[in-house]
Amino acid sequence: MALGIGANVALFTVVRSVLLKPLPYSDPERLALIYEADKSQPHPHPWLPVDAGSFWEWQRSIQSLAQMALVSPFQGYNVSSEGGKLPEVVEAAWCTDNFFSLLGVQPMIGRAFTPDDDRPGAPATAMITASFWRRRYASDPAITGKTIWLDAKPYTIIGILPSTFVYSGAFGGSADQIWTPVRHEAPASLLNTYGDHEFLAIARLAPGVSLATLAARINALQKQIKSAHPEPAVHPGAIGRTMLDDAVHNYKTPLYALLGATGCVLLIACMNVAGLLVARAASRSKEFAIRAALGGGRMRLVRERLIESLLLSASGGALGLLLAWAALAWLVHARHDMNRIEAIHFDGMAAAFTLVVIFLCTLFSGLISAHSSGRGNILAGLQEGSRSHSCGRSRALLRRLLLSAEVGLTVVLLVGAGILLKNFEHLRSSDLDVPVDNVLTLHLGLPHARYKKDEQKFAFSALRRNL
Repeated sequence: MALGIGANVALFTVVRSVLLKPLPYSDPERLALIYEADKSQPHPHPWLPVDAGSFWEWQRSIQSLAQMALVSPFQGYNVSSEGGKLPEVVEAAWCTDNFFSLLGVQPMIGRAFTPDDDRPGAPATAMITASFWRRRYASDPAITGKTIWLDAKPYTIIGILPSTFVYSGAFGGSADQIWTPVRHEAPASLLNTYGDHEFLAIARLAPGVSLATLAARINALQKQIKSAHPEPAVHPGAIGRTMLDDAVHNYKTPLYALLGATGCVLLIACMNVAGLLVARAASRSKEFAIRAALGGGRMRLVRERLIESLLLSASGGALGLLLAWAALAWLVHARHDMNRIEAIHFDGMAAAFTLVVIFLCTLFSGLISAHSSGRGNILAGLQEGSRSHSCGRSRALLRRLLLSAEVGLTVVLLVGAGILLKNFEHLRSSDLDVPVDNVLTLHLGLPHARYKKDEQKFAFSALRRNL
C-alpha cells in the first residue's frame, strides 16, 4: 500500500504541476508560440525555429490579432572575473524589448528593457535572473546600475527578474540566467535574413482571437514570403501551439504512461491486500457465523471489515506520503534540465488526492473482503466441520480471481519495464565507431572583443599548448 499510494501521489503531483498547472504569466491561456513549418514530403518538419526576416513581417501584419515578441534562448556569455569571483560561462537569451511586458512579467528590482535598449549602438544593458543574482552577487539590493562584463564587454545590469520567472520551451531556455536585447546583440545580417532560423516567436492573442485563426493568418503570410523569397532555406508554412503545450510537449506521453503504470501498481497492491483480508476472513468464518446467528447485523460486520481495511490503507498512505515526498525531492534536485521542474510542489491538492486514494483503497479491499463473507457463506460456516473446508468454493474462486488479476497486471508491467530497459541498454551500448573510453572534450571560447583576429586566436592556442 505504501509503495502503491506513494508512487501515485508522486506522479499525480508531477503530472498536475508540469502538465496541468497554468504557466506563471499573466493570462497564460492566451500565450502561444508560432513556428515555421515545411510539410513537404518525404521529410516533413512541422516545428521549425523562425527567421527574423519573416518575424518582422508577421509582427507588422497581425497587430489586430496578437502582439508578438522574438526570443532566442540558445545564447551564452563568458562572465569575466570581478571582485574575487571566478569567471564562468552562463546560458543566456536574446529578446525584443516587449518580451517581458508581453508575458506580464515585472522585474522585482530595477526595470525591464525599453525600445531605447533594443537598438543597434545603444548602451549595453542586461537583465539577470534571481538565482544568478543570489549566487553571484549575494542578493545585493544595489546591483542595478552596476557593470557586468560579458564576452569582455561591459553591460549595465538594469533589472532582476522575479524568482517565479522561468522560460521553458521545447527548444530549452529554462537554464538561461542572463537576458539581453536582441537588436543590440544580433548582427544585422541575422536580423534581416529569411534563411537563418535561430529564433522563436511568442504571441499574445487579442481577446476573442483563437490560436487557429492566428496560425492560419500567419501561414498565409509565410506562403507569400516563400513566393517572394524562393530560396531553399525559406520555409513555406507556419503553425502554432499554446505556450503550455510547447513547454511540456516532450513530457506528456512519458508522464501519462508512468501515471498509468503507477495506477496498475496501486491496483495490484489493493488486490494483494484484498486477497490477504479474504484469507483472514476464511479463518474467522465460524466466528462471523456465530456473531450473525446471535443477531449481528450485516452492515455491522461490513463496517468492521471496512475499518480494518481503512487502518491498513491509512497506515500505507502515511508511509506512502513520506516516500512521495522523498521521490519529489530527489526529482527536483536531480532533473534541473526538465521543463517546469520549478513548478513541482506538494500542496493541498496532492494531500486531497492522497485522502481520495486511501478512501478508494479502503472501499476496494474492504468490500471485497466483506463480499467473501456474504449471508450465504455465514450460514454455511455453521455447518462446516473442519478447517479444510473453511474457505468454501466461492471464497476460493474469489481468491483465484484476485491472484489471476494480480499476475496479469504484473506481467504487463514487467513486459513494459523490460522493453524500456532493453532499449536503454541498446542506447548505452551503441557503437559510435570512435573511441569513447577515457576521452574528454574541452570547449574553449575566446571573447570576440579581445580576440578579433585569427592571428590572436592562433597565438592564444599556441600559448596553451606550451603550458
